[in-house]
Amino acid sequence: MNKKLRQVPESNTGLSKLPTDVRNKMGFMNGGGSTKKKELTKRQKKTMEKHSVHHTKKHMDAMTKLMLAGKTFSEAHKITQKKVGS
Repeated sequence: MNKKLRQVPESNTGLSKLPTDVRNKMGFMNGGGSTKKKELTKRQKKTMEKHSVHHTKKHMDAMTKLMLAGKTFSEAHKITQKKVGS
């Protein structure tokens, strides 16, 4: 799919709550046009802190990137284990 995606109007608050593929089919950007920087939730941060005792920085960075992209902790861990290792 190689079409240009447009920014979401500032007044539209519901579009960012839709799944990415739905927004893309509608012709809007992945992030819903939001300029807000994505962060892990408090719960994710706490879990990652405990997890970091057993894993390398490279592993943790890869997991964080995947989680910010929408993967769950478990999904991110499995993918990172295959790609990066511990």
